[in-house]
Amino acid sequence: MIRALRVATLPVRYLRQVGLDQPSSGRQSYAEQHAALMEDGCQWADMWSTALRPLGWAMEEVVANARSLQTQWAAEAGVSFQESSWQLDILRAQVQRSQTEFLFLTEYATFPAAFVRSLREVAPSIRRIAIWCGAPYRNPAIFRECDVVLTCVPELQQHFVAEGHDCRRIDHAFDPRILLRLSDGEAETALGFVGSIVLRHQFHAGRERLLRQLAERVDLTI
Repeated sequence: MIRALRVATLPVRYLRQVGLDQPSSGRQSYAEQHAALMEDGCQWADMWSTALRPLGWAMEEVVANARSLQTQWAAEAGVSFQESSWQLDILRAQVQRSQTEFLFLTEYATFPAAFVRSLREVAPSIRRIAIWCGAPYRNPAIFRECDVVLTCVPELQQHFVAEGHDCRRIDHAFDPRILLRLSDGEAETALGFVGSIVLRHQFHAGRERLLRQLAERVDLTI
């Protein structure tokens, strides 16, 4: 069994909506809060750990910026932290106590490269660090602290390989458990769009054009 830890962050607006952006009130345990968050299915939730379990992986899923969740873990574990650096302090303690062999970061903009480097020191059990990058980035330093880069973008894979990284491509996928949570399993629409449209810097300009063309040519309900 390979021990693994996946570190993620979620949009602050979403965490605010589900009440996890404030320090824990202690009314729910870490396990209860974590289970509810995973069940809600935001972004990848527990999809990696579920898919890897039959392959011999024991993966924990940590949401580093879910303040209620993280501070409750710290309270239960007897871990102290500074208010100004609670995210890094608590995450460092989680990595250290997990005895993980494989650390998977699905966030590249939040954690400083020096912090990632320090995790190898506090957790000598770490054998490999992987990081996900599926969009343009600004600071390349964090990628140099990782052993492998995972991406869903062919152009990014070519870029990272050219930069000397071990980069592997993993295409988009969908967790069918979500359908069972939303309905009785029967599709209610013949075609649906689930995703985001970021218009700044023309980021999803092609995606927007495609959706506008569909709206003009097909009888759609929006």
